[in-house]
Amino acid sequence: MKIKRVLIGMVVMFVSISAMADGPTIGNVVVQQRWPWSRLVDIDYVLTCGPEQSMDIVVEAYDDSYPLILPTGSLSGNLYSVQSGARRIIFDPTITAYINIGVFSEFRVLLTPSPVPLYMIVDLTKSEGEEGQTAYVYESDLTNDVWSAWVRNPVTNDGTVVQSVIWTGTS
Repeated sequence: MKIKRVLIGMVVMFVSISAMADGPTIGNVVVQQRWPWSRLVDIDYVLTCGPEQSMDIVVEAYDDSYPLILPTGSLSGNLYSVQSGARRIIFDPTITAYINIGVFSEFRVLLTPSPVPLYMIVDLTKSEGEEGQTAYVYESDLTNDVWSAWVRNPVTNDGTVVQSVIWTGTS
């Protein structure tokens, strides 16, 4: 009996490790409007990632197969630096261009986990929305020398030492 428990425990451990090796995932997505009391739409989901990992959540919305443009201000809740667990995003359709269109009969969302960027670089010589106006720098870019020199710097935060990444180069 004891051997059976050990074997089951090992199988569970291997399945857990292989699931984490696949990277962060989002599941159990439920979209529900708070109607008739409110026009707000709750988007509940479960993010699965490593215990020390945080992810940004990219939201794509569709009415059937037609993509909808959602302004950043129309979304709130668990969007940035989200850790593993059950989470909620709130969509406010009154802040979009679709307020007078009517009912979306086939509204759905696609949620995608994305690494949290270290830096955002905005080229102020380019027009809003122009290609290359905004670039994001991720830790993996620094460790692969995409953006030249960088260093790790331990910082004390309320008695806890945190490793910060400082970008020292320019390209």
